[in-house]
Amino acid sequence: MLNLRTKRKEPARIADYLDAQHNNISLQKAGCEAWSCAWSPDGSYFAWSQGNRIVKLLPWNKFEHTIIPKEKEQEDHKTVTIYTGELVWALAFGSKTADTKPYSINLNWYRYHDAKDLILATGLNSGRIRIYEVKTGQLMLELLDHKEVIRDLKFAPDSSLRLASACRDGTIKLWDLDDDGNMYKTLRGDSKWLYSCTWSPDAKMLVSVGDCKSVIIWDTKTLQRLRRLTGHHHDVCGCDFSPDGALLATSSYDTRILIWDP
Repeated sequence: MLNLRTKRKEPARIADYLDAQHNNISLQKAGCEAWSCAWSPDGSYFAWSQGNRIVKLLPWNKFEHTIIPKEKEQEDHKTVTIYTGELVWALAFGSKTADTKPYSINLNWYRYHDAKDLILATGLNSGRIRIYEVKTGQLMLELLDHKEVIRDLKFAPDSSLRLASACRDGTIKLWDLDDDGNMYKTLRGDSKWLYSCTWSPDAKMLVSVGDCKSVIIWDTKTLQRLRRLTGHHHDVCGCDFSPDGALLATSSYDTRILIWDP
């Protein structure tokens, strides 16, 4: 564990401010909270679940570090509002899109191909995962297997469109969106609830964290557990790798952040 000393600095400048337009009635009900936000890998979009089952996709100016105003939006880079029909707990961007021909007449199932267009995965209260096209907000795919709240979603950083979902049912499921959303593996550790997951930068490891002080590292090739890390005193709620993959940080309800050599 590292002890980090901080120096007093000037307050950070607010780049922009987002405020959901809720009425007084909706603010008195559960579900108006904003549970998740995410940047697209190329920094062109910012997504946030603004509560009341709504996700906003906002075009971002990477050079001026601010949201692009409505009057300057372009046809292929504009604000998109998605109504998911359920409370949204998790968001994640992917970097491929689908063919324009639906796989089914009744549902919007698509076969995926390599492309630069973005997709957005949303983890819902029911355990469903819905995939949307960012440019249009169109529903492209729905992934069904979890039975509880989706707490976290992470795409593999190798552009393979492998998606990991961490759920309150105590499992991580791995999906292949290059194979029409096929769920190819369920990983179960020793937690009843999972809070978060993350891929290593080379996509060779996957980490899951949850209750029972759980931090588990999985081998993504063999899909077997590599090791369990012990050190936290309460539920572990967050995890992330350093950009070079040499360090793993985990955060917990014990108020500590631990830095590990994974």
